[in-house]
Amino acid sequence: MILLSHAPPKNTTDKLPHGNVGSESLARYLGRFDLIVCGHIHEARGIVRVNGTQVVNPGMAIKRAGAVITIGEKIDIEFIDA
Repeated sequence: MILLSHAPPKNTTDKLPHGNVGSESLARYLGRFDLIVCGHIHEARGIVRVNGTQVVNPGMAIKRAGAVITIGEKIDIEFIDA
């Protein structure tokens, strides 16, 4: 199962200089999805795994950043910079 969300779950790809600013509501769903793809916190590009859920922030499209996500036997994620 995959969730696409604007906001990241709290304590994942949501770190800013003054702390973590993600969604506490979404954090309650970690472990219920295989993959969560989010954006909002542009500075926090990356991948983390929490309770079996991969959380991906592909980065800023305006800076030509993105990710190719291949779903098969497993989920493969490759960051791209066009």
